[in-house]
Amino acid sequence: MHPIAPANRSTLSKSFTQSESFFPRLELPSPSRHKRSMEADKPAIRSQSRSLLIPLLLWLPSLLLGFAYGIYLKNPVLLDQALALAGHSYQIGKNILLFGILPLALLALLLYPPFFPWLRLTWERIRKKSQFDRKLAADLLTRLHKFETVPDLLQLGRLYLESGQYGMALPLLAKALEKEPDSPRPHSLIAQALYEMGRPTEALPHAMANLRLLGDGFGKAEARLLLAKILAQKGELQEALAQLENLHRESGENYESLFLEGLIYKHLGEGQESQRAFSKILQLGRNRKRRTPKQDWILAKAKMALLLKGGTFMGKDQ
Repeated sequence: MHPIAPANRSTLSKSFTQSESFFPRLELPSPSRHKRSMEADKPAIRSQSRSLLIPLLLWLPSLLLGFAYGIYLKNPVLLDQALALAGHSYQIGKNILLFGILPLALLALLLYPPFFPWLRLTWERIRKKSQFDRKLAADLLTRLHKFETVPDLLQLGRLYLESGQYGMALPLLAKALEKEPDSPRPHSLIAQALYEMGRPTEALPHAMANLRLLGDGFGKAEARLLLAKILAQKGELQEALAQLENLHRESGENYESLFLEGLIYKHLGEGQESQRAFSKILQLGRNRKRRTPKQDWILAKAKMALLLKGGTFMGKDQ
């Protein structure tokens, strides 16, 4: 392995982090204020079945523009009349449709391999946020204002964390940690929240404490992967690789750990090691079991990384 160059460390840190300048105050929101905020941000998305509309809405403009371009090639006068009726000049229509810039751009986007996996992953995140159990959160807040218990604090903090409300989750998790400082669960959730907020320096001690307190218990693989992600976000690439090696030796390889390993090697300038990690992802992808949206996205990104670097592109196996 090569030593970490300052440029690589800075580049990776900037690509993984977002600046945060404050830690939330350790106080519980009132149930009434919580209910008002819930009413204000009720999601418009109600059903996962609408996800089928997304590809249709994306393909439709491209098909319509392609059809109009065909009309122009076949009979420019007819298209000129149609554009005139629509209030557009013939020259504008000619410039757009003659070169086919817009339909070609849309087709290029739709044919980009990671696009639909990314779309599916984004939709899954929106769906999870829309399924936030507001009634349960309000009930937990009411109970916590009467008597604070660690299970209630952790449950409510996890609800906020899974819905992306990290600022709401941190005060609850910090209170749970105050009550049970030797429990790995608060450390784990706090580390996750701080990592998602782009604050690896604060997240690192909690991730290390989580791994230490777990010992050889259940959840060690997830704890080690989280620690590796935080180390990579902080720019400590060799330390992150060491954690990934331990993870692979103890629990085996998975999509996310291999993808992180490939990214780190890429930033270190070790192209062969990076391609080796991405190739292993493709080998995992040959298993035809149902993949999660995140696994599909990682698989598509690994394919593109290998394709652009001249590696073996095993798209036919998928």
